[in-house]
Parts: sequence; C-alpha cells; structure tokens
Amino acid sequence: MPPISHPSITNLLTSAGIQVLLPAHDAFTERLQSYWSNTASALKPICIARPSSAEEVSRTLTTLTSTGTHFAIRSGGHTQYAGANNIQGGVTVDLGLLDWVRFDADSGMADIGPGATWKQVYHELQEHDRVVSGGRDGNVGVGGLVLGGGISFFTAKRGFVCDDVIAFQVVLADGRLVVASAAEAGAGSGHEAEAAHSDLFRCLKGGSGTNFGVVTNIKMKTMKSENIWAGLRFFTKEKTEPLSTALTDFTKNIEQNVDSHLLFFFTHLVKEAAALHEDLVNELDSFIADGDFVTQCLIQPLPMLYGRTSHAMQGGRNVLGLEKQPCDALILVIVVMVKTAVLNVRVYPKVKDWIAQLQSFAAGINVEFRGNDSNLPWIYMNYADGSQDVLRSYGEESVKLMREVAAKYDPTERNVTSDIVHSPYEGNGTDASPYAVEWLKNDPVNPLNYPAWKK
Repeated sequence: MPPISHPSITNLLTSAGIQVLLPAHDAFTERLQSYWSNTASALKPICIARPSSAEEVSRTLTTLTSTGTHFAIRSGGHTQYAGANNIQGGVTVDLGLLDWVRFDADSGMADIGPGATWKQVYHELQEHDRVVSGGRDGNVGVGGLVLGGGISFFTAKRGFVCDDVIAFQVVLADGRLVVASAAEAGAGSGHEAEAAHSDLFRCLKGGSGTNFGVVTNIKMKTMKSENIWAGLRFFTKEKTEPLSTALTDFTKNIEQNVDSHLLFFFTHLVKEAAALHEDLVNELDSFIADGDFVTQCLIQPLPMLYGRTSHAMQGGRNVLGLEKQPCDALILVIVVMVKTAVLNVRVYPKVKDWIAQLQSFAAGINVEFRGNDSNLPWIYMNYADGSQDVLRSYGEESVKLMREVAAKYDPTERNVTSDIVHSPYEGNGTDASPYAVEWLKNDPVNPLNYPAWKK
C-alpha cells in the first residue's frame, strides 16, 4: 500500500501514545544536532518518534509497517554516513529514551537499553564495582556497537562485545515482543532452541539488529572492575620500520597476553598505507583550505585469536564468521572529515580510490608471501561505509542463516528492514550510494539497494 500522508502518520503515532517531535520543535533540531556526523544529520525526517519502552516500540513499529511508512532506527547516532540512522522524508525512530542501566547483584548481569551510551553504562556499573565488555569511546551508543559485533579492550580475552550478551529483547516487524537467547546446553529435541529463539539470537550478534527487528533491551555479563594501564605514544614517520615490526609481533603473540589491546597506525602493508595516506592528504590540500579537513588512518590488530575466543565463549556463536579466519590480519579505517556537504561529495570518491590502491598493494604482497592475491574479505560493520557489502563478508554460511532467519521472523513479509525501513547493511552486493534514502524494491531513485536475500 502507498504511504499515508505526513500529518496522518504523525497523528497515528501520537494517538498510539508515542512522543513525536516535529520540525517546528526545538527538540527536533536538538536531536538532529546530536548526531556524531553532519552527513547523517543532514537528512530531515518528517518527524522523530521517541518511544520510551519496548511496548511503545511495538506500537511504533506496527503503526509504521501497517501504513507503509519509511523509517530509520537510531540508537546512539554515531554511524557516520547518511542513511545509517536517519531518513529523508520518513520517520526516524529514536531509541534515545531506552537508556537504562540496571545491574542485578544476584546474577551479575546488567540490563542495558540500546539508547544508552557506553559512558552512561560504565558510570552506572562503576557504582557496583562492575564493568562490561563494551565500547572504547564513551559517546558511542550501545545498540549499534553490540549489533555490529563490537571490539572492546577485552576482545582477546572475552571475544567481541556481542559475545558477552546473554539475551536480546526484540520487537519483530509485526509488533511481537520476544526474548532471544542461546539454547540450553544439552537440548536434545530442539524445542529449547525454538523457545529461546537461538537462531535469532545468533544473527543479532553481529548481523545488525534492524535486519530482524528492533532490539529494546540487551542483557550482558559483567565482570569485576579493575584498574588498567593505558597510554599514548607518538613517533615520527622515520620510526615506521621498527613500529611495523612491533605491530606484527603484537598481533602474532597476543595469546601470550590476552589482557592487552592496541590501536595503531602501522606492518609491511601499513608502510604502504602511510605513504598513500600522505599522498591523499597532499591531494586534498590542493583544493581544500587549511583547517577545513582532518584525516585519520587507523590500523588495529585482528588476530585469529579474536574469532577463536568468540567461538569458545559460553552463550552461543555469533554470525561474524571469524572462527574460520585463516591468518592474522589488520583492520584498516580511513576517515576524512570536512566542513561542508559539497566537499564531502568531492572527497568521497578520492577516499574510495585510496582504499582500492591499498587493496591492490595488499593483494600483491599476498602473491609474494602467500602465493595468492586474496585479501581477508571480512569487514568490521562498525567501521564500514554504506557502500560496503558487510554481511556478505561474513561468508555464505552466515548469509544463508541470516536470510532464513529474516524470513522466519517476518512471516507477514512486512519486513521491518527489507521493504520500508532504512537499514545500513543489507548484504546487497552492490556499490550503493552512501547517501541513499530509500530501500524499496523497484525504487527508481536507488534501485540497487534492495537486500540480496529478498531478490
């Protein structure tokens, strides 16, 4: 059915008891300005819906899906590109009021709302001398990081952030509220797994929640809060050679010190990254005024241990596919921040070209040292750009599972993500525009953004 008029949908949401912010409200502007990236906040929804409970999320979702209204889901608003957590001309469902942190001393578990930030989580849990395996930036939202897998300071020892989740409370496309968790160990008939929605649980651990429903509560394991050592060291580029060796040694030997964690800028591959980064900066400097752009080239270890630790964690597998990682690797992210939308459009293709050059260089290194030109295809969702095929990088087994689970939990085929929701990672296998604002099949504006498992 065609979407209903703007006033009608805002009236329906209000009648359902949902707080609705309209463009004329100061609070509407404040919420848009609270996004981390201006690229994301540049989109203007017709209204912002702010449910404050799982029940209100359910009413919001049924109202939107039943009327064919396009919508996007926001938790912390930290994903940088347009369309990941906001929408043009639709409804943005803002989970910012679902920001509770509740610790249960008897079980040692914490219930955390997806709209909380990690700064809130750490502050609340510190009152109980507890901590969780969570984000490394306090301003990042809980929901997005967990559902994208999540790397923490404890990943070598505890797996990804999602591996410390015990259960997700989820609102499905038809408004049903379910709790997804791992099946009890030793279940013989499969009924326990079905009752626990263990297939949904696994897909939510790294598969992006909006592909299956809207997560409204995350139950996590906690651990005793202890002091840690941390620090920053700065080196000139003349130190590239010994630093490359140090990064390689750290990655290869992390099993000897699983309590350690490293964010770095340099390996053999990284030395070329540093050179290309300097070239990129010089090129941008040729047409952007001084002070109007900032670049960051971040590299961090992705040892095989991460995937093995995740696979061994009690509480069920995730869907990231890293248990089959064939070798130690590095995660690379290049960030360019500019002041205007015009500059953003000009810079974006140059950054993609930079990535392509580096991938080509890495393929050459693989031929020289490994006998093939295959780079590790895995993409970390929480660093990815909207044009990258994240879910496909998890491997065919994971894609098959996610396709089946998406169909199973949306029997009405209203598809919380597939037809009308604005979802960043749908495994579409295309070079879709990061500025796309529609996800409809046969959409004349952005026809390639339809998810692969619905084709």
